[in-house]
Amino acid sequence: EPGDEIHLEPVVGSVGETEKTLAGFVNEPLGGRAFMPLDEVQELLRSPGVATGVLLRFDGEPSPALLERLYRLPETASIEFSGEAMLFVNELMGFFWAFIGVMLAMGFALGMAIIFNGVTVNVLERRREIAIMRAVGLSQSRLVSILTLENLLIGCLGVAIGIPLGRYIANYLMAQVEMDIFSMTAIIFPRSYIIACVSALVILLVSQIPAIRQVSRMSLPTATKDWSE
Repeated sequence: EPGDEIHLEPVVGSVGETEKTLAGFVNEPLGGRAFMPLDEVQELLRSPGVATGVLLRFDGEPSPALLERLYRLPETASIEFSGEAMLFVNELMGFFWAFIGVMLAMGFALGMAIIFNGVTVNVLERRREIAIMRAVGLSQSRLVSILTLENLLIGCLGVAIGIPLGRYIANYLMAQVEMDIFSMTAIIFPRSYIIACVSALVILLVSQIPAIRQVSRMSLPTATKDWSE
């Protein structure tokens, strides 16, 4: 926890041990690193002016001769290229993105099927009541408005419950795949919530069209006779 005391000791060398206060945590998707102010690191290493790393920016690709000179510097332990590191990470993430894409497609298809079946069953199971309302003079447009409003209320309730639940499940799944050198946080942009809500409501409205068309073609005498029996 931030504020705890951490005991530091050298892996190699003769630098003395020390105690430091944990200031906080840094979100590092790859690798595990600890950060300290440079002056404290220099004091800990007993090497004033030493630097643990240097960032170099090149205008274009560095020449082999320049890289050879950098490698020959006695203080150089290793050289990392951000472009090569990004390509390596993208290769590692290729399967992950494919898995996420399949999961999204399956979730969208499953959600669409559930909404379609739920709305259709909700309307068709009440066809007798709907037929009675039409028989007593309720207009078709008024009936469609009532059914649409009812389905929208149910859909809004489902969205209100599903969005927080989906966020919790996303965080849980990300926590389960964390490793020592791999740790990712589920980041959901506000536009993603808007797209999910609008998509669910649009699918809901489209799903009720076949059921409403079937109800509108329903035989009122047959429906009312079945209801009276």
